[in-house]
Amino acid sequence: MDPTYVEDFWSKPGYIGTEQSELGDLFRHARVDHVATITQVSRNEQGEPTSLTLASVPTVPVQTGADYVLYAADGTSEIGTLAGSLDPVTRIFKIANGTPDKILNSVEAGATIRIDNCWSLALLSYHRHQVPNQAGHYGWDHLKLADGSPIYPQRPLEIGPIISRNVTGGGTHSGQIQGKVILVANLLDADAYPWHADWYSAKVKENLGEHYDDNFRLWYNDHADHIQYGPRNHILVQYDGIYERALRDLSVWVEKGVEPAQSTCYEVVDSQIRLPEKVEVCRGIQPVIGLTVNGDVRIEIAAGEAVTFTARIKVPPKQGEVVSLEWDFEGNGNFTEAAFNTPGQTVEVTTTYTFSTPGNYYPAIRVTVQREGEASMAYARVQNLGRARVGVR
Repeated sequence: MDPTYVEDFWSKPGYIGTEQSELGDLFRHARVDHVATITQVSRNEQGEPTSLTLASVPTVPVQTGADYVLYAADGTSEIGTLAGSLDPVTRIFKIANGTPDKILNSVEAGATIRIDNCWSLALLSYHRHQVPNQAGHYGWDHLKLADGSPIYPQRPLEIGPIISRNVTGGGTHSGQIQGKVILVANLLDADAYPWHADWYSAKVKENLGEHYDDNFRLWYNDHADHIQYGPRNHILVQYDGIYERALRDLSVWVEKGVEPAQSTCYEVVDSQIRLPEKVEVCRGIQPVIGLTVNGDVRIEIAAGEAVTFTARIKVPPKQGEVVSLEWDFEGNGNFTEAAFNTPGQTVEVTTTYTFSTPGNYYPAIRVTVQREGEASMAYARVQNLGRARVGVR
């Protein structure tokens, strides 16, 4: 859609690729453009290539995703891009499933691969060059001068609206809803930013006026991302439960007139969504957790010293009871179920733990709430995390 962007990024003023700054130096140092010869091809029983051994690998670690473009043995005929991953130690490139047969059939010893991360690095700052023309998109305000004009050169196309309309099948996002809507947005979402939901909520309010609360809710879901778990298990909660609750509540709102929980209370600070710490103020349906260690959220201790964790948990009124508590004392994603007295809307638990090895730890407690207080219920389980910091010396 913007084929000249990558060349401009690395050659023209106004782009990080040419910027004379620490950030520009960082990008240029991370750039990889390396050609390697395939010395060996491993195949499965069907004769399909599964991995390749390369004669060399880049001297700079490929910290950002790269394209692995396959060329024929003559070094000039481009075959296509291989999907997979490279181990820089063994120099083995593992081919991912789903690679087209056209490319697989061209894999042979003597062919070459060009490892190039120029595009993926350039895309990291593409948003700088996509400041919307329309008013109200405050998420780009930090990329504007005092007079409202963009700081950086702008690309000829606004890609966002094109993707929204033509790729995802989305609409105009006018806020002109014709029924009842519960919008759920995750506060750690790296793909659909939390402020998007606030922006859309304002569109709905603009169109519905005094009927806004009769038809619309916005629930923010803290500690949840666009995808579930993976390598960030220690800082994420599952989001299934909150949208299952939203679907159920939307159903009874439409069919029986039973109003769902109020929208989450929040404020916008420099395009960031900030939630209040008190459940009475926060609203929504997520539990609010206050976790302290030795009475504070951050402490320094000596190795071998026992500490006391205290978690105070509150569930918004009529939004369920705590049915599960899990501790992850060392912040590595290994949660262990903890016993507690009975399900309730307000729960306080205390426990001790000893850190034997020096280091920085981010202990967490994961709390699960179920509206009927049924611990065995598999659905509509709403979660949240409480976290602290322990420095062990």
